[in-house]
Amino acid sequence: IQMFHSLLLDKRLTKDLVSSMISDTMPILRKYGISGNQFLDIWNKSDCNYLTEDARNILDITSGIGYKNIVLTDWWFERQFKQLLFFEILDYIEEIYAVDGQYQKACTKSFSRLYIKNPSDYIMIGDSIPSDIAYAKNVGIDSIWYNKKGIKNVSSIIPTYEVRDLMSILDYI
Repeated sequence: IQMFHSLLLDKRLTKDLVSSMISDTMPILRKYGISGNQFLDIWNKSDCNYLTEDARNILDITSGIGYKNIVLTDWWFERQFKQLLFFEILDYIEEIYAVDGQYQKACTKSFSRLYIKNPSDYIMIGDSIPSDIAYAKNVGIDSIWYNKKGIKNVSSIIPTYEVRDLMSILDYI
């Protein structure tokens, strides 16, 4: 996954581009008669996320006090929409900014994915230093790194805040 991110980092992503990259970098797929497009379709439909009750509670609380919850994702819009619908949290989400035709969050060019007029009006909450927290740094907004495993950040990307417990996010917003 990290290799794909680095190969695609400076490119506007389309399903055709990603499918082609998969075909070019995973020759084993040809042996089994699987195209890059088929692989991407299966990957796009796979269930690799979960939602904790704390995450649902945070969405409920933040919505209730007037915060606008926005999803900025490196997944395709269709998949992200279905995921939010599946978790029954779509009503908490104001907007979804997906990767379709855009740069990944980690790319410095990705600032155009979300128009930010006043950086102090936003805070990025995420569990990925090289993606979520890097995006926040690139666009000049505060960030909260959800570090549930308590790993040490050895990168040069420093979050504004770090929490190990999801509900602790509420202390910073």
